[in-house]
Amino acid sequence: MQIAISPSGKKYLFEKDELHTSEGQILRENLVSGKVTSSSGAVFTVLKGSVSDLFDFFKRGPQVITLKDAGYILARSGVSKDSFVVDAGGGSGFLACFLGLHAGKVVTYELRKEFVSIIKKNVDLMSLSNVVIKNKDAYSDFDERDFDVLTLDLLEPWLVPTHGLRVGGFLVAYCPTIQQVEKVKRIDGFVVEEVCEIIKRDWKVNNISRPKSKMIAHTGFLVFLRKL
Repeated sequence: MQIAISPSGKKYLFEKDELHTSEGQILRENLVSGKVTSSSGAVFTVLKGSVSDLFDFFKRGPQVITLKDAGYILARSGVSKDSFVVDAGGGSGFLACFLGLHAGKVVTYELRKEFVSIIKKNVDLMSLSNVVIKNKDAYSDFDERDFDVLTLDLLEPWLVPTHGLRVGGFLVAYCPTIQQVEKVKRIDGFVVEEVCEIIKRDWKVNNISRPKSKMIAHTGFLVFLRKL
């Protein structure tokens, strides 16, 4: 995935051979050393997209897990290039794609066909060959066995079968309410390692620096369980 950044700092997804922007048209054939001049004379910088760009340009359907939460899930569960991850409640596919950038393999389950279509578009956008999409009910069972991490973004995550998760593996539940957390904590065969929420506060930095008025506060609780 490539992005084009205008002189004003606006970002555009640069997927095709030409791109029409408010600052003129740019053509891929005119790209030289990461720079391209638009039809109106504006010089754009073309870069490989980062993870945050992925979030900005994702095709949206249901609400996605935010970058602040996805980053902590990645770090806390120890996902690496050798990890096998199963993700249930795929939604728009952001978490599956984010983990797919780091894991060896990710299988994401989503029951609703319209959401499966969105996930596929996002997987294709990121060119992720290691992310597999299954249009199946995660509450029934998973086809996979001996996976390392199980991530759940479902209404009733405590009802999902967990026998496919290896001993020592992580179950990570994303829960908007504390009532869900209480039920997840009681899943048999696991020990609770952590329950937390990630709060992000941006700052406005100039002559008089202060926190910005708006902040990303509570989005959901993260529950980390370890299988015994």
